[in-house]
Amino acid sequence: MSAQRSPVIRAETESWIAAGSVALLGSGVFLVFTSLFTSNLLIAGVGAGAASLALFVLFASGWVAMLPMAALSLALPPAYASEAIRLGPALLVTVLVVVAWGISKGVSARPIRTGRLPIWAIALFLGWLIISAGFAADRGSAARETANLLLFFAFLIAATDLLVSRPERVRALVVILGWTAAAVGAFAILETLAFVPGAFALGGTGYYRATGGFAWPNELAMYLTISLPFTVFLLREAESPLRRSLAVLALLLAVAGLVATFSRGSWIATLVAPAALLSLGERRLAFRVWLLAILAGLSLDLASGGAVSGRITQTLVDPLVGQRFLLTRAGVLMFMAHPLVGMGPGGFETGLDEFGLLVPGLTNFVASAHNTYVHVAAELGSVGFLALTGFLASTWWTLRSSARRFSSQASTRSRLTSTLFWSFTAACAISFAEWTLAQGIGQLIMLVAAMGFAADAEAS
Repeated sequence: MSAQRSPVIRAETESWIAAGSVALLGSGVFLVFTSLFTSNLLIAGVGAGAASLALFVLFASGWVAMLPMAALSLALPPAYASEAIRLGPALLVTVLVVVAWGISKGVSARPIRTGRLPIWAIALFLGWLIISAGFAADRGSAARETANLLLFFAFLIAATDLLVSRPERVRALVVILGWTAAAVGAFAILETLAFVPGAFALGGTGYYRATGGFAWPNELAMYLTISLPFTVFLLREAESPLRRSLAVLALLLAVAGLVATFSRGSWIATLVAPAALLSLGERRLAFRVWLLAILAGLSLDLASGGAVSGRITQTLVDPLVGQRFLLTRAGVLMFMAHPLVGMGPGGFETGLDEFGLLVPGLTNFVASAHNTYVHVAAELGSVGFLALTGFLASTWWTLRSSARRFSSQASTRSRLTSTLFWSFTAACAISFAEWTLAQGIGQLIMLVAAMGFAADAEAS
């Protein structure tokens, strides 16, 4: 009799564990959000710990899909942030996904499926990252940045394996990212209009540069630049009038949110990225996107009393723009002085104490070269630079090949692969003006790459 009841008992036990985990997760999230208003680190720690434990149980048991939760966490505000560290839901969920995935792979003993993921470039980059860290002058910054980059690529491998095993989940993730971008855009509009408190006033206007859940406006702009293709996918997939109307609203919210960041580098990347669609033969879509961008910019400029055009015309005389180019130049000097191992992970800021003084006119000593490629070259030297660019180029080519394979078809698969290629191109483009391997943005880029490799593996 007991042998017959044991499955029922196990099922009842599992249901209680699941219910308890959900309750613990809700309590933890409540405490974390409470800490945002009270600035109480103890409450934040207890809440984060409770939420972490609950999510780990839900992830490891398979009761909750890991990647949708990771996608939803990317733009959420941090529980704690300082100049040196940012502890937010994106970091927490990413760690849990990697650990839960690693345990599940170990228990099942199933092989890791990565499709055409360029393992050689990843292994070379991570191996050289660790070697370079050994030569870093600032060991604390080196350890933090090494852990950060190791986590990003571990997340890439985990996400690729999960999606290659279940490629039908790629479309669902694109839809989630599209609607999330719309929600983030709506919040950005409220912030720039001061309905939500803003920290970055736009000089000469009554508006604020939106940051959303990120620390800086440029980070929110990067997120929306990479996510904008997903909102277009929603519109291309909409079949009924209601869905088309909602998809149009989502697209407009995302575009308006991007404008609300007043990030000129992201605006340029947003205009450049659709050129990738031309190589797929999707000229009509590319020109429609450019037309939408122009009309949206003109409309929002009129509505804001010239704030958009004013931001553009200030570019040539804005001292901050000049400082960005000088920071990039400082990164080049660091690379030339240390071409093999660089300054070490996280060593750009420390290197400015020496090399920043060699750049006439540089006064804004911040921890970024405002160019991902130069930043990596400065910190990791020539080998790290070649490994990262090899990874990006190989991934870009794989996503392009996958998209071209279906470019002549009017199908969901064709729209999906072209969307992922467009989004990854946007990430590569914005990397020329910003440091994209930061929390929230780095995971988004890795998730886009993983979806691309999964879609390619399914097509193959």
